[in-house]
Amino acid sequence: MQGIKLAGLVAAIGGVWDAFTEEIPDWITVPGALLSLFYYLLHPQGLPSFLLFGLVGYLLYRYGQIGGGDVLLVLALSPFIKYPFPEFFLFFTSLILSSSFYGILFTLQTRPLLVLPLPFLPLPFALLYASLLAATTDKKLFVREVRVEELRPEDILAEPVPSLNKMVLGKKDIERLREIGIKRVKIMVNLPRMGPFIFLAFILLSHPPAQVLSLLL
Repeated sequence: MQGIKLAGLVAAIGGVWDAFTEEIPDWITVPGALLSLFYYLLHPQGLPSFLLFGLVGYLLYRYGQIGGGDVLLVLALSPFIKYPFPEFFLFFTSLILSSSFYGILFTLQTRPLLVLPLPFLPLPFALLYASLLAATTDKKLFVREVRVEELRPEDILAEPVPSLNKMVLGKKDIERLREIGIKRVKIMVNLPRMGPFIFLAFILLSHPPAQVLSLLL
């Protein structure tokens, strides 16, 4: 009981922090992921799924497809999800919720008439339709060209740079771009924030959700 409340608090802090700052702090995700690893060392039947998601998540992060904080938050919460392959189950549920929300949001801003069928669709079809809206959103909304001097660590390249084999920039990568004389690059902006939807997915997948919600009362 107390464990799932604590996990819910971690998910809530991560979700709110991400919503307002566009990042999930390491001081909450790293200890949580390490505790989850310790749990799976004691209960090794879940360890392969944990390690596999960690590897897949790292690769997705390295190539700019997901935030590192999102990966660590999923790993931190996984012991409290009672489904097979809980990390993947939590991640894909979060992804569906996030895609649906941002699909509706961006479509309302650009092509509002396409949102009209949503209230008349059964929930599974509404989620699918909203996710498709996200997939068809104009990709120009997410790309901006900036000067190298404006770059910050954790910025994500929108296009590969030949001298780098990764898309998420660190301090050394930005210095490298300066050294080879690159003046401007395209980066990703307006990216969906997964933290709030990981929290929502965690509530939906918890047993029972009331245990998690009670920490907010």
